Amino acid sequence: MEDRLPIFDIEDRTEHSPATHEETSFAFLNRVGGEFWENPRRLLQEWANRLPVDAYADIRGRLRESNDQAQSAFLELYIHESLLRAGFSVTVHPDIPESNRHPDFLATRGSERFYVEAVMPQSRPDGGSANRLARFLDGVNKLDDSRFFLDLQDVVVGARSVGAGDLRRRLKKWLDELDPDAPADSDRYPTFPWTSGDWSARFGAIAKSPQHRRSSRGRAIGVYSHGDAEFIDDAGLIRRGATLKARAYGELDAPFVIAVGVYLFDDDLEDAIAAMFGHEAWIITASGTASRSTRMADGFFGTRQAAQHIGTSAVLVVNQLQPHHVPRSEVTLIHHPWATRPLEVTRPFHAVELRLNGAQLQRDEPFESAARFFGIEAWADLDPWPKA
Repeated sequence: MEDRLPIFDIEDRTEHSPATHEETSFAFLNRVGGEFWENPRRLLQEWANRLPVDAYADIRGRLRESNDQAQSAFLELYIHESLLRAGFSVTVHPDIPESNRHPDFLATRGSERFYVEAVMPQSRPDGGSANRLARFLDGVNKLDDSRFFLDLQDVVVGARSVGAGDLRRRLKKWLDELDPDAPADSDRYPTFPWTSGDWSARFGAIAKSPQHRRSSRGRAIGVYSHGDAEFIDDAGLIRRGATLKARAYGELDAPFVIAVGVYLFDDDLEDAIAAMFGHEAWIITASGTASRSTRMADGFFGTRQAAQHIGTSAVLVVNQLQPHHVPRSEVTLIHHPWATRPLEVTRPFHAVELRLNGAQLQRDEPFESAARFFGIEAWADLDPWPKA
């Protein structure tokens, strides 16, 4: 690997504080010290070393950029490593018939072949507003109080950045006037309102238990309860990601899998299922009672009578993927029941597999844990923040 620059800088790491709001995932991993954090750095380097030289340079560069770029690059790196560990030979950006475009991967294992394309659909607030808020929160978190956590109950982000130095001083003075051992009274919950120009915020004070009264370590805000209620369509985000790539390469000569990377709360897989097969709905009788459930025709796969995106063989939903806790990611391979080229491959990924069997979804679990599959059992359950 003499012609490859390392992903991370070679240096002694003595910083042991959690990531700030402004810090990119790479900047955090590049500076944080401790036994645990050597492991995800080593994992990224070892996985990337198995890429061809050109692909390595691309992945390395993107891992070191913004969080969006880094997450997309790690999703591709994860898929490449998954395929290798499942026994496939992997071609990066293969040529395809009658096209000058190139999918991310071609996986080959004996007579089995299929293409994979990765995508990370983004759903985030205005970048400028989000950056100003992150800078503000990092400024507030510099307040170091051993007795209280702050509860950020409300915040209005102004049109320009605002310094937090004066706010920290005022918050400190306010907290010094409070008694952390006073009985809790929900009717007299102490709050601190603040305004500066077109910015405003309101904080609450939560007393720490006596055994935890020590330095905040850059995390003065313990609860983020601000934010308006809003309708969140996580299934729509997954479906939109798959749709972005469904027609990218025309008719292929082998099955085609779209890998969609997301960061959602979907333990029961209902969002992933709704994205592919349609949202659940209830049929109401004339008397107004619900008689039975059904699926709406808004899924990526369509319906048996009106199948959609039949050139896609399956969708791999990779949820909550992070280098420091790969085993905790929720990976689900959902087979298209009406695909032109079904994915008839044995265990192509370490994933829960869902396929339609008659009118029921059949669920098959992986044969082994993700920690064992990826060879990281030795550190997967270590504490990243051991007590001093």
